[in-house]
This record gives sequence, C-alpha cells and structure tokens, in this order.
Amino acid sequence: AIVAAAQATRDSVFCPIEDWGPKEVFAGERFNEQPEGSSAFWFKTTCAPQRVMLDFDKQLIEMNAKPPVITAAINADRVLMQEGIWPLQLYDPGTGLRKSVGSLKVLPARKPIALPPAPAQQWPAVAAAIPAPRLIAHAGGGLDSRPYLNSLEALTHNYDLGHRVFELDFNWTRDDQIALIHDWDNTWQTLFPQADHAQAPAMSEFLSARMVDGQTQLDLPRLGQWLRKHPDAYVVTDIHAKNMLGLQRIKAELGDVQARIIPQMYHAFRYPEIRALGFEQIIFTLYASSLDTQSILDFVRKTPLFAVTLNPERGDAGTLLHELSASTIPTYVHTFNEVG
Repeated sequence: AIVAAAQATRDSVFCPIEDWGPKEVFAGERFNEQPEGSSAFWFKTTCAPQRVMLDFDKQLIEMNAKPPVITAAINADRVLMQEGIWPLQLYDPGTGLRKSVGSLKVLPARKPIALPPAPAQQWPAVAAAIPAPRLIAHAGGGLDSRPYLNSLEALTHNYDLGHRVFELDFNWTRDDQIALIHDWDNTWQTLFPQADHAQAPAMSEFLSARMVDGQTQLDLPRLGQWLRKHPDAYVVTDIHAKNMLGLQRIKAELGDVQARIIPQMYHAFRYPEIRALGFEQIIFTLYASSLDTQSILDFVRKTPLFAVTLNPERGDAGTLLHELSASTIPTYVHTFNEVG
C-alpha cells in the first residue's frame, strides 16, 4: 500500500514520459552536442513540474522545460569514457520526489576515443584573490546618475572612488561576438539613442554606435586593456545566455588577465567545467538555480567559492542568509543601485 501511494504521488507530480533520448550512445562520442561542448538529453511529455531537474551521474541538472519537449545539457565526458549503463531520474525540488525514466547505455567505442579528460569532480580550495568587498560596482558602477552603463568611463570613475570589484554585463552581438551591454532592448535604446534598434547589432555596428554623454562602449579587447592599466581591479561576469561559451571566449581573448575574472555560476553542476577552464574565484549566483535549500547549503559547504549571491525576495532567502552567515563564504544580495 505504501509503494502504491508513493507511485500515485509521483504520478500526480510528473506527467508520463512519452519518449526520451538518446537511449544508446557510443563511448567517446558526445550526443546532441551543444555549442559549448555539452551533451544533451531530450524528453517528450505533455507537462512537467515548474522546476524539474534531471538526476544523472550523481548530479542534479537544471532542465529547459517547454513541453512537449524538456531538455537537459551536461558535460557527459566522464560517462562517455567507457561502456556502461547510467540511470536517469526526473527530480522535483519542490516535493523531493523522483521519477525513474530509464537508463542511458554507453556502447563500446566504434572509433578511437578523442574526448578530453573529463573535469575533476572535486577541486582544491584556493585563497581568495582579493578580500571580498562590502560592495561590488553593478554594471561597472553608476555615473552621473545613470546605472547599467558598462562603459569605460563608468569603470574608471568608480575605480577612482575606491571600488576594485566590478560586475559587468556581457551580451552576444548578431555576429556572435561579446559586447558589454545589459540587453538589446531598453538599454540599447537608452544608451545608444541614434542606433538602429530593429535588431541586435553586429560587433562593428556596436563599436561604431554613439553612446550617450560621449561615453565609450566596451568589448573584450577594450576591457582587457583597461584591466592591464588597473592591475588591482577584478571583474565579475554576468553573461546573458550561453554562459559556458562566454567563459570559454573570455579565457581565449583575455589571456594574461583571466585570473582577475570572477565568473558568476548559475548552476552548481557547472562548477567542475568552470574550474577546468582555469577560473578559480567563482561566485554561485542563485537566481537561476532550481536546487532546494538543503542542496544549496550542502553544495556551498563542500565547494571552494569566492562568494554566494542571492535575491532577498527568494523564498528561502532568510534561511540561506542565516545559514551562510555562520560560514566563511561571503554572501551578497542583488540588485541595489543605491546604498540605503
């Protein structure tokens, strides 16, 4: 009777999975490969819990739930190193319930395995590169009562005021380059009133557009130049979409100043991949995470982090702030553009 009741409860939370895939893959070959190198599962269903997660390879992975298809992308390289069978479950963090889906079968390799070594699951602690400041300058910091500038002048102005850690927004241009701007809607229109706002610009269009108040917009080369002139400054990334791909691009283009980049990580299972890219100072930002309170606390307590960031309107913010205040991990709240 207890088993039947549990099954009924699961069925009330999870809709039936009509199909899913892949069910079989070959060792050494990524499946449904994503731009940043992840492999991806898909599940066909008529509905899904609001914050459904995939439990796979001892990790809880956030999913993109847009029925009739929900998807999950993960670095599966460790799983793909040799043949084996790996179970999959759906997990609802709201109720703690799981629903078994099936198992991924990794078949013997049909060609030499060419995957790079999978990221280590455990990483050593590292000393903080800089004492966690009380304030982090949001979007480079304000200037002349304007927020969200992400401009050269905003950085320099707030550096001169004493700030040394700056959060910056990174967005993708139409030709898949990284520009420093919050968004291509309101911010693009407000800060670049004379530009063509019909679509996101190509990088050349972004750099040639006239910014308000004679300010200077930033791309990665300009940011790198500024960091080299200010060797005690650090940048916290807020990459809007394709975070892992953006971090790969930042590593490739910023080179010698990469050590002064502090990535924001939005999903806990990405930590090994970010460390494998050479980033050591990492902020776990919770607004996109589906993990339940205890899972977050367990992860933070065992994982070397620069800080944790959360929105005080999050439902469990009080509990998290209370628990984290007793730890050595600095905790920030966002977003405040004025000191009250």
